[in-house]
Amino acid sequence: MLIVGILAIGRVNYFERRLAEHNVIESQLDQVALQVEAQVETYIQTLYGARGFMAGSTNVTRGDWTLFYENIGTSKRLPGLAVLGFVERVPQDSVDSYVTRMRTTPGKSGLPWTGFTFNPTPTTGDYYPVSYVEPMSSAIMQKALGFDFGSESVRATALAKARDNNQPVMTAPIKSLDTNQTAFLLLLPVYNPNLPRTTIDERQTAFRGVVTMGFRNAELFAQMFETLSSQDIYVEVFDGELLDDQHRLYDSRQALPVLGSSSKEHEVVYIKKVPVADRTWTLRFTYTHPTPIVFWIPSLPARVLILVMTNVVTGLAVYHFVRLKHT
Repeated sequence: MLIVGILAIGRVNYFERRLAEHNVIESQLDQVALQVEAQVETYIQTLYGARGFMAGSTNVTRGDWTLFYENIGTSKRLPGLAVLGFVERVPQDSVDSYVTRMRTTPGKSGLPWTGFTFNPTPTTGDYYPVSYVEPMSSAIMQKALGFDFGSESVRATALAKARDNNQPVMTAPIKSLDTNQTAFLLLLPVYNPNLPRTTIDERQTAFRGVVTMGFRNAELFAQMFETLSSQDIYVEVFDGELLDDQHRLYDSRQALPVLGSSSKEHEVVYIKKVPVADRTWTLRFTYTHPTPIVFWIPSLPARVLILVMTNVVTGLAVYHFVRLKHT
């Protein structure tokens, strides 16, 4: 009986250690989720700064935009940022003058981008071409500069939502223009500061365009979750609350070497939800452990039952020991 009691106490101690380990991991992942939310908020606040920069003047040049980009600390404050751009509203009757302006306005180098053109070619209605974009690599210049956001449904939907609500908006997953990788955009509307924008109609009239940030999913999330790569924890990110392939934005198992050893076949899953602009990301963390989950983190009723049984067994063991001592 004494041996049984000792074994039971040992089992409870084991459960307590596993539970403590679970609580440490849970706390760590809570912090990771908060860091993701804080990082996205940093991106949004930078967009507000870009909006103020554009709203402060109607004569911002490509060179001005380059200087703004170079002074916002992209490498430290904005890890994972692929592009920063301005998408401009161009009414149909202003297309010719707009193209002339874009072909003659100098960049930081002092030279104009004489090859500027719309992509695709305008036909009717307002257009929303990318007027400024950084960094100005040749691939981005050739594929992004002049691209009409109104020609693609996901971008056009996000632009209209940002314009009408005067709020930051995140797109559904898209393909980046320069590399065709899975990506997403953050958009923030820019208005004519001299016009009212209280109602939707007023916002549509005052609308000048959007400042936007572009992110490639694999690069952004690999940096966000870099600290988990050596802890046998892999992470998936989903757009919204449906955890399926269609809504998966990122899976670290596809981006990193195989985690852990083949013996760690038992998994514990943690779900964290993170608000990002007008959307929600669901983070699914999976931790592998050599012990089956049923023996690793027992449920609350199971833990209570174990404690009760342990007390009973311990009491019987003590009683039996006392009787043996007096016989």
